[in-house]
Order: sequence, then C-alpha cells, then structure tokens
Amino acid sequence: MLEAIGLTETAIDSDVLDPKGPISDIERSCLDAEPVYPLMDTLGYRVTRWGPDRATVQMTLSDAVTNRKGIMHGGVMGVLLDTAAGYAGCWTGIPNETRRALTLTMTVQYVGQATTDDLICYGRKTGGGGTVYYAESELFDGAGTLMARAVSVYRYRTGSRAGGTVEQGKK
Repeated sequence: MLEAIGLTETAIDSDVLDPKGPISDIERSCLDAEPVYPLMDTLGYRVTRWGPDRATVQMTLSDAVTNRKGIMHGGVMGVLLDTAAGYAGCWTGIPNETRRALTLTMTVQYVGQATTDDLICYGRKTGGGGTVYYAESELFDGAGTLMARAVSVYRYRTGSRAGGTVEQGKK
C-alpha cells in the first residue's frame, strides 16, 4: 500500500526514542514534571519518551476512539500525530521549564489500519528557527504497521524561545 502513494520506508528513526530503551534521569525528570492534560485522560494516551527534537506518544486502542465502522477515528490519529510532533519541538531539557507551541498547519496521510491495540507515534523536529519550527510524525500499531504520517508547522507561543528561557513552572 505504501508503494502506491510513493512511500517505501518510514522517515523517522524510531530507535532514537525506543519506548523499551533506557530513560535518562533528565528525560524522566522532564516527563514527570510535564502535566497530563484533560484530552490525554479522555483519549487515554501519554507522552512516554521525550528528548531533543524527538517525542514518543503511546496509546492503547479502545472502542471509545473508533468510528462507526469500528476503525480508529482519523481525528484521534491526528491528535497523536500532532502531540508527538508538537512535543518534539518543545524539549528544553530542564524540568518545570515549559516551552509551548501552536500548530499552524498539519498535513496527514492515512495509509493503514491498526492490526493490534498497542499504538505508538514518533515525532521529530526537522528544522526551524526561534519563532517557527517544522516537524514530522508517524503512527504505528504494535505490529509495526504504519497507520498515518504527518508533516507540520508550529509557532512557539509568546514566552517560549528556541534558545531556552521559557514559562517556568506554568501549567
């Protein structure tokens, strides 16, 4: 199916933030300091890895996020893709220092369906500057089936800078 739309392999090096790999103390501290927001609870997903220019989001597929055909809803896929790419550009490496961004554009390609309930989404910042950054993300099921991919553009929110000082302790 990927070949039909010109895709032959995944663009993101998922080994960088392997969900089963070791987590550094600084990564654990930053993950622990980041609040879980209501949408995460409602849909049941979490940011499980986070580092410079990379983020991993995981979720267990449930009936609550499927469409009337019983297939994962494309909007929920979009949320996971957006979250992974958004976090990838907001890493500071300093617990309780939060960089925030707004999605300006996101283009999604839906290329497959889940064959397992375990879902993992990898996001990677691909470029940008002090105000705007670019990212890509890919969503897979637990069997490694590519379900969707996205390319996105984000703008850092006021108070967030690419160099480091950000909204301290703001949740």
